[in-house]
Amino acid sequence: MIPRKTFMVTVEPYDRDLFVSIGVSKEQLIKDIKKEIKQDTTKEFDGNERGALFSFKRKNEEVIFWLWVPRINRRTIAHEVWHATKAVLYYAGVELSDNSEESFAYLNGYLTEIINKGGK
Repeated sequence: MIPRKTFMVTVEPYDRDLFVSIGVSKEQLIKDIKKEIKQDTTKEFDGNERGALFSFKRKNEEVIFWLWVPRINRRTIAHEVWHATKAVLYYAGVELSDNSEESFAYLNGYLTEIINKGGK
C-alpha cells in the first residue's frame, strides 16, 4: 500500500531532488513546498489537478521537482512519474531517443519502485 505522505528522493546519478506528495491535500502541499523552498507557491495551483509535476528553483538556483497526486491512484502516479523521469533527464541533458530510451526506462522503473514503497 502506498502511504499518504510527502518524502524526498535524491535521484542519482543526476543530482536532482524529487519531492513526492501522495494522498496529500493541496493546502498541505502548499505548506510543504513553502517550508522546503521558502517561497509562496499558491499561484502554481488551479485546483483541478488529478496530479501534477512542478519544478521550482531554490534560492541557490538549484532546480527541484515536486510530484503531487492528491488521491492515491496508481494510474495517475505512473503518469506523473513519467513526467518526472522526462524532467530529470532533460535537466541532465539527456533527450529521448533510440540511444537513450534505456536510461528513461531504468529511471522510470526506479522512481516507480521508490514511490510504491513510500520512499524507503
